[in-house]
Amino acid sequence: MRDNISTDDILPGGAQFLPLRSNIPAISEFTFRYVDSGFVERARQAGPGVIVGGKNYGQGSSREHAAIAPMYLGIKVVVARSFARTGRYD
Repeated sequence: MRDNISTDDILPGGAQFLPLRSNIPAISEFTFRYVDSGFVERARQAGPGVIVGGKNYGQGSSREHAAIAPMYLGIKVVVARSFARTGRYD
């Protein structure tokens, strides 16, 4: 992944996704939708995997679903050059 991947990049927010927040299988379908549209299918095919991020991975609003959805798809580890603090907007 590139630098500055936000929680919205990982799992989009907004009215379309809000009703699904308690349905982890459903929200996982939107993981990295606007960054890498093929991510969900590749994650399913590959099985357990790793995300390699750049600087400031996870920036933006605090959203636990941005961590839960990739885990549901089999992501076991996120390795990044640096991780953002919760609530940081750079």
